[in-house]
Amino acid sequence: MVSEDGPVVSSALLRSRLLQLRQERRLTQEQVARALEWSLSKVIRIEHGKNNVSRADLQALLVLYGIEDEREREVLLQLARSARTPSWWSEFRTSISDAYLSYVGYEQAAAAILQFQPHSLPSLLQTEDYARAVVADSMERTGADAVVRLRMRRQRMLRERREPPVREFVLDEAVIHRRVGAGRSPEIMPRQLVHVSEMIEREEVRVHVVPFEAGAHPGMGKSDFTLLEFAGGLDDVIYTDNNETTAAVPGTDHRVVEYRELFELLKECSLSREESYQLIARTALEMSDRPRSRSG
Repeated sequence: MVSEDGPVVSSALLRSRLLQLRQERRLTQEQVARALEWSLSKVIRIEHGKNNVSRADLQALLVLYGIEDEREREVLLQLARSARTPSWWSEFRTSISDAYLSYVGYEQAAAAILQFQPHSLPSLLQTEDYARAVVADSMERTGADAVVRLRMRRQRMLRERREPPVREFVLDEAVIHRRVGAGRSPEIMPRQLVHVSEMIEREEVRVHVVPFEAGAHPGMGKSDFTLLEFAGGLDDVIYTDNNETTAAVPGTDHRVVEYRELFELLKECSLSREESYQLIARTALEMSDRPRSRSG
C-alpha cells in the first residue's frame, strides 16, 4: 500500500501517526524538543510536513515514544522512505503550482474522488483535444502543454492502479451542451461526449447531470470542488478551484461536512446514472455530423 500511495500521502500518514503517538504520551512539542535536544521549530516542521523526516530523526522519535514493536517501526520507517521518494509529478514543478501538485499527490492515492463541475468537464474525464481547447486561450503554449500532459498522465496513472478509485462527478447540464473547441474542430465536443459515455460504462466511474429542468440548485454560484476520501486512516482532503488546498483536515471539520452535504444535495437534484448516460450520448449524437439513421 505504501509504495502506491506516493510521497504526499505517505508523508501525511507518517505525520498523523507521529502526532497521535506524541499526544498518547501526553507530551507537548516543547517537551519533545527538549528531550531530543532539537529546536522547537524542527518538531513543528516535522509534524506539519515542512520537513521530511530522516531515518535517524524518526528512530529517535520512536525511542522517545516507546515504540518497540518491530512491525510498527518498519511500517513507519517505510512511510518515511516513501515520503522521500521523488514522485512522477515532480517533473511538472517548473510549470504547475506546488499547491496543485500537492493535490495531485493526494488524488493519486484516494479511494474515492467526488467532484462538482459547473463550468467544464472534469479533467479526469477530458480527452486530450478537449483539454487543449479548454486551456489554450488562458495560458501560453508551454504552460498549456504541461497542463494537458499532466491531465492525461493523471488519468493513466489512476487507471493503472491495482484498485482504481471510485470516481463520481456531478455536472451542470450546460457543461455538456457547451461546444468547447468548435472553432478548432466541430468534432472535439461530440467525441468528448462519446468518451464520457464510454467511461460511464466502467463500473468505477459515475456521472450525474443536474438538468436544466431542476431549476435553481445548491451548486449555483459555487466554484468547482473536489472531495477526496481515503482508506487506511487518512482524513478527507478538499480542493477548490482557486488553488487553495486544505490538506488532511479532520473528518469532523466543518468544511468537509459542508462540502460532503453539498455534494449529496447536488446528486439529489441530478438525473440518475443511466439517465445521465442517455442524455450525454444523445447530445453527442445531436452534435455529430453523422446522420441519425446510423445511430443504430
